[in-house]
Amino acid sequence: MRTSFGNQGYITEAVEAITNYAVHELQANRIEIRCDGRNARSSRIAERLGFTLEGILRNEKCDSDGSLRDTVVFSKVRGVEF
Repeated sequence: MRTSFGNQGYITEAVEAITNYAVHELQANRIEIRCDGRNARSSRIAERLGFTLEGILRNEKCDSDGSLRDTVVFSKVRGVEF
């Protein structure tokens, strides 16, 4: 997202709409959000929308500079969160 449009809730609104569509229209049983371990803003969006932190996949992805990065996994599961 363009930095000048940050902190206005657009991404939170979009993730909420996609989640609702997946649950109500596609009858999804599980929704996941995965983000880089250093991306605190994405983690906060998942938390704000009621996703549960499932865990951290340590050294799961290779960055462009060759370093390993963690992946944070959040989820919502039918019958529990929605």
